[in-house]
Amino acid sequence: MIYTEDFFAVGSGYPNYDVVKLMDSNTKENVNYIKITSSGSFSDDGVIYRKKGDIFYLRQFYEAANVLWFGAKGDGITDDTASIQKAVNICAGLGLRLYVPSQTFVVKNIRLKEGLKAFYSDGARLIGMNSLAEGIIEGDGTFFGSNSVSCEIFGFELDCNHIVKRGIFLATAFKCMIYNNKIYNLSVQNDSIDGICLHFNSSKNQVYNNTIDLPTNITAMGIYLMSNTKDLYAGWMSYGSIVESTDLNFDNIVSNNYISGGSHGINLSGSISNSIKDNVLTDQRDRSIILSPRSTHNVISGNQCLNFGSSGIHMAYGSSDNVIHDNICLSPASHGEAGIQAYVACKRNKIRNNSISCTSNYGIYLAVDAINNEVRGNTIKGNVHKAVIAIESTWVTSLHTDAIYSRPGVTPMYPRLFWANEDSVGNIIEDNMISDINLNSCGIYIAQVLDKELSGNYINNNKILGQIPAHYLYVFEESQGKNKGNFLSHNKFSENNNTKIFFSNGRTHFKEVKDNAILNDYDFYDLPKNLSIIDVSKNDYISTAAYDLQTNLESFIGGIEGQEIVMRMSVYTAFTTNGNIRPISIGLSGADANDISIFRYVRGKWMEIYRSYN
Repeated sequence: MIYTEDFFAVGSGYPNYDVVKLMDSNTKENVNYIKITSSGSFSDDGVIYRKKGDIFYLRQFYEAANVLWFGAKGDGITDDTASIQKAVNICAGLGLRLYVPSQTFVVKNIRLKEGLKAFYSDGARLIGMNSLAEGIIEGDGTFFGSNSVSCEIFGFELDCNHIVKRGIFLATAFKCMIYNNKIYNLSVQNDSIDGICLHFNSSKNQVYNNTIDLPTNITAMGIYLMSNTKDLYAGWMSYGSIVESTDLNFDNIVSNNYISGGSHGINLSGSISNSIKDNVLTDQRDRSIILSPRSTHNVISGNQCLNFGSSGIHMAYGSSDNVIHDNICLSPASHGEAGIQAYVACKRNKIRNNSISCTSNYGIYLAVDAINNEVRGNTIKGNVHKAVIAIESTWVTSLHTDAIYSRPGVTPMYPRLFWANEDSVGNIIEDNMISDINLNSCGIYIAQVLDKELSGNYINNNKILGQIPAHYLYVFEESQGKNKGNFLSHNKFSENNNTKIFFSNGRTHFKEVKDNAILNDYDFYDLPKNLSIIDVSKNDYISTAAYDLQTNLESFIGGIEGQEIVMRMSVYTAFTTNGNIRPISIGLSGADANDISIFRYVRGKWMEIYRSYN
């Protein structure tokens, strides 16, 4: 059998048959070459197209070229960078697929060229040895890679050898597919450590079924979609408002990946309209999934965020119009932050049907310019440190003494002097199921801080079940009249105990309060004995059955316009007009606890509209 290098050697005297059967000089495998009879422009690349005299031959193969044909050894010792890069360059120029057999290859870094259809294996191990490389596999370009188009990358074990900072790095990637790869042993000595990074202007790519093992206790991302943002805060600190990103990453799909360790599992920075679904992320030091800064219109669904350090899903600094649904956020030893959170100019996000159980400060948390977000249909086990669901209008360095469930004091970065630009309005907290709250925590916390309003928010049809917390509902107002116009209806709490409800300023925080299990429950609340001034902010059905001394009832406090209360009387109680109560008649005590009076609050006065006794 004739070797390929002998047949195509200059001056070779072997016959120029139409089909020649040779032995590959590198791999020692049989190979056929066919004489090219058509016209065209060809060049001898040493493997695919070969020239013998004035005649060109084309190597015959099925599906893909093999890096071994180009001189790669795959023995785990030889530096195969040059051979594999040669294979990439030639196959890209010809629009071919390139196969790497399941051996061990030592490389500095491999730069994929535009035109390469696939770079793939069925288990090859690539050991990186270049600490300056952007990744073991990179896109082509003078800096940060570029122009990877419609290329598949799959089937590799990428061993970063504790010195390479990324497994795969592509920029301006378009319609690439990255799947079934294992990435591990990333550097612990570099910044910008990522398993897979899609850099500026990457769109319509699919990243799925990859396994990424990140180093622990350092800043490292599993999968990083990175657009060109103004800075880490999208300009919030330095410019005073959100600055739009450029060189956007968009319409990418990241699914069914398994990522362990690192600081963040999946990071979307300035990225829009991506789908992050069905991934498993575990043991991140900080957050499982992060959308910050200014990541918008993304869908985050079906992910399992497990054993995170502080937050399962984090949105911040202008990340808006995202849909976060049907995720599991489970961490029995988390701290700070929240299971799911959106803060600083995060607007119109929909947080729906997620299952959360963690020990962070909050289950779901909205704060600072939180506008028109929706928290609906979530199931939350509330073993949190502060509140299961919370909204805060802004942050402050020194907390008011009554802001007991607020985030601890946070100071903005220079030159910014304050946090919020806008009021927090129009948020919906609805149809959530809360259970097993920490005994020292709160179910739902609504906090108006400093001078920023908290208004037009809806707290409807939530259920708080199980053990009794410190508070079911806590509504805090720091500036008089700034927590107002909210709606509270159809909420149910596990115990009729109005000591578990706190309002800074009675029902004036609400435009409407109706059909809540305690506030509007048909079970009468027994007032403490012998009060003449009665707080009616927390119950619509109240009873003086416990009174044992003759008492004139003078005023009701904490009510709102249109509120009606039903009062069960006793032989010890009667009405006067000394305060804001206007009874049908005065001085007449009830006969017994079955007698009732009904009052309606109208323009600052409580008008008696019905009594069952004369």
